[in-house]
Amino acid sequence: MKRQPDTLNPEQKRVFLETTGLMTVYYFGIFLFIPLLAPYVATLGLDKFQIGLLFATYPLMSYLTSTIVGALSDETGRRRIILAGLALEALVITFYLYDKTWWMFLIARAIDAISFSAVILVGLSAIEDRLNTHNRGTYAGLSLSLLHLGKLLGPPIGGLLADVFFIKMPFIVGGAVVSLLLVLFYLKTRPKQITDRPQRLSSKSFNVLLHLRWFLQERRLILMAILGIAMHARLPLTTIFIPLFIKEHFGLSYTFIGIAAFCMELPQLFQFVYSRVGGRFPRHHLVLFGTVLYGVALALLSAAPTYGTFITALILVGIGAGSWNIGAWTLMADIGEQQKKIGSVVCSYSSIARIGELLSTIVSGYVALRLGTDTLILLNGIIVITVSGLSYHWLKE
Repeated sequence: MKRQPDTLNPEQKRVFLETTGLMTVYYFGIFLFIPLLAPYVATLGLDKFQIGLLFATYPLMSYLTSTIVGALSDETGRRRIILAGLALEALVITFYLYDKTWWMFLIARAIDAISFSAVILVGLSAIEDRLNTHNRGTYAGLSLSLLHLGKLLGPPIGGLLADVFFIKMPFIVGGAVVSLLLVLFYLKTRPKQITDRPQRLSSKSFNVLLHLRWFLQERRLILMAILGIAMHARLPLTTIFIPLFIKEHFGLSYTFIGIAAFCMELPQLFQFVYSRVGGRFPRHHLVLFGTVLYGVALALLSAAPTYGTFITALILVGIGAGSWNIGAWTLMADIGEQQKKIGSVVCSYSSIARIGELLSTIVSGYVALRLGTDTLILLNGIIVITVSGLSYHWLKE
């Protein structure tokens, strides 16, 4: 049987470039301020446990809505959902700027979760729609690498803006970026440009249990969901406790928080390289290599005595996260393509995996408050390594 070409045709290339560019700029805009959210909220006088409870709103809303967002994009088209996500993010940033009351922040985090699903998860689905089994690893990896360019550049620039001007400046600039992106995307794209099969809206799109039950009928997806729960459990570290740890333990400014986030995201810029190397082996090898390296790097991070060694461990964290990320997305997209439900697979996975982030966000604040942030980081590493070892046998089959 003749192998299909790895290159993209003009239509595939157009969708790939437009959608990847959209997600990259979106990530840049929101990551101007995301690493600063925890220190920003800490000015309200809340302790780590209370901050964790506030941040738990994000994964809770992701769990409740990601599956619905994916199903809606499968039925009504990707473009409409992405536009709605950009509009919601502009509203979120307005809430962040309006006041620093805890309930306003709570509402903003809930809406922010919907925006992420609508822009990033649906955007990735739009790209995966056009790819096939032969070129998916290469171009999905390239897209994720370019996507992380936004996450790479945003934090250090945001930290610098906060130090040079004032804490709300990164939010103002981020809001301007997202608003401009919304207008340009609306004018640039036309209906049906980034979707294959827009259909009439069905009430089944809002049935979360129906989509999750379908997702959990596939054994490989169940295992990916378990690994996803373990990997998402570490997200509160990057958004809440690592920024707080740098400020409290090392006594450094917002600029150094941005530098740390930059170093953690830098290795993920090379996900296309991981996908090419991992393409020589079964998909699950790249997945498990990433999770094990991530767990080991977290253990090293917890024992880092200086800011320099802390940064070195963060780079290893980024390599592990990037390998896991591209391995997981391509494996799930292969399964979703078979069922013609890539959007549902991606968003259903995200919904289930957010359970790990939700539980971790609630518990992590208490652990950090009682045992210390270094112990919290070590425990996360041990959990990831343990789940990876238990998953190897079944993923291999």
